[in-house]
Amino acid sequence: MPNVLIGISIFALSAVLLPGATVIYSNFGPAMSFTPYGWYITGSNPATPVGAGAPIQNQTVAMAFTSTGNYNLGDIQLALGLQSGTNLVNVYLESDSGGLPGAVLESMSLTGLTAFMYPGTGGGSVLGADSTTHPQLLAGDQYWVVVQAGASDTVAEWNEVDNGDRTTGTNQALNYHDSATGPWTASNQCCRSVFEVDAATSSPSVPQPSAAALLITGAILCCARTQSPCSPAAFARRSRRSRCTLPPNAGASENREFRSE
Repeated sequence: MPNVLIGISIFALSAVLLPGATVIYSNFGPAMSFTPYGWYITGSNPATPVGAGAPIQNQTVAMAFTSTGNYNLGDIQLALGLQSGTNLVNVYLESDSGGLPGAVLESMSLTGLTAFMYPGTGGGSVLGADSTTHPQLLAGDQYWVVVQAGASDTVAEWNEVDNGDRTTGTNQALNYHDSATGPWTASNQCCRSVFEVDAATSSPSVPQPSAAALLITGAILCCARTQSPCSPAAFARRSRRSRCTLPPNAGASENREFRSE
């Protein structure tokens, strides 16, 4: 009987979706390389002026990708750096809506950004945002990775590619409202930021077991191993210059597109 219960427990745990199996999309260079330049990610009250001495505010950046198969999201890896302010950014996976980011499918947060110096010296490092809800991505569908400042004083940079992945006007978008959901403006300026989208290790067709089911299985296993009732206590546990262009319909005090170069 204990052996049977052990087998049930192992099967239940094996169905849990974990990060890191198949690469769904990546625009990193060899060995996860990237440039020391990037797109600014800023809050409503950035801690230091950025780019040509002009403070920018509320810039949120989005990059598109197409899923190469039917997968559940495991994690998103990005190269990011912190210039000043609170060390926190929010990362979102979003659907596509008419060629721009649409509904939020998952939200994650990242801290521990390394220094991104300005001007001229660059910086940034690769960080991974692990999925907790594992939304499904469908083959051939376009999705968006969105990075937003995590606090009003955050000034971060999302490093750019070193492999010629250019913007086309349909694969990059910006908004200037410190918002994960826009309104968005399509961008065709220069290079895209680097990211990798990884699938969860478990097959998309295998449902994730509920926490309650795993707890019950564990309780049965514990009782079988000890051959005695289990107590409740047993289960407690680019910085060369800045570009500033006004997109269509931009107001005089907002909607400025900034990247470091």
